[in-house]
Formats: sequence, C-alpha cells, structure tokens
Amino acid sequence: MRTSFNAGWIVKPKLNRFLELTGATSGTEPETVTLPHDAMIGTTRDPSGSHMNAYFPDGVWEYTKTFDANAMPTPTTTNALAAMIVIMRFIRHLL
Repeated sequence: MRTSFNAGWIVKPKLNRFLELTGATSGTEPETVTLPHDAMIGTTRDPSGSHMNAYFPDGVWEYTKTFDANAMPTPTTTNALAAMIVIMRFIRHLL
C-alpha cells in the first residue's frame, strides 16, 4: 500500500529563531496543504512591491510534516533482493 508523502504538510510564515524562542507567533494560522504548493500566491499583492515577484510581498515560509516512522512499510525480501541486484550491477559497472 502506498501513502502519498505530498499530503498533510503544514505551512506558515517563518519566524526568526529569537522570536520562535520567545513563543511569538506570526499572527497567521498554519495551513494544511498538499505539495506542490506556493505559499506566496496566498498573500495579497502590493502595488508598491517589485514587478520581479509579480507584486507579491517578500516573505519566507516554513513547511513541516510529522509522520510516524514506525508506521512506514518494512522492506520485503523481494525488495531487498532487487536492491542488492541493482547495487551489484552498479559495482560491476564501475569495474
């Protein structure tokens, strides 16, 4: 069973480390998104901004995702054997 790694990301404006340490917030609620995603598109354009970024304000956003590594599927014997064959072919190619 495959699980998309693109779903379930949290995006929010990035604060500098000092503000993060004090517990400050950006005033914007984090948003759950699916990648690919462009956080800048969700902002309001500023007529006095630069044409270089389509009049969107500058900014830095942080994307985070939490997942349970124990819930990840374990490799099967077939997958392990296939990986060993690929590695052996690669090594043979180098010789």
